Amino acid sequence: MPSAIALCPGAAPARSDDAAQAELLQAIRDVADAVELASAPASLFARLLEVAVAATGATGGSLLLVEDAVLRVRAAAGLEPELW
Repeated sequence: MPSAIALCPGAAPARSDDAAQAELLQAIRDVADAVELASAPASLFARLLEVAVAATGATGGSLLLVEDAVLRVRAAAGLEPELW
């Protein structure tokens, strides 16, 4: 199933390579935990977006899936509800 995560760039603080790698590894652990613990697709999508936003320092973002040949927003953060 094709999907996309769009992130709104923020003013992310500069990080060392070691710190960035540690944050990325933690984000991967968080995603794995979310997949194991999610009771419904909506909660999984919200958690995946939360991890992506935190890992990138974005101010918001959205997770989109192609369903029946239509691109649909399945989770959003930092965006006005009218936009999705």
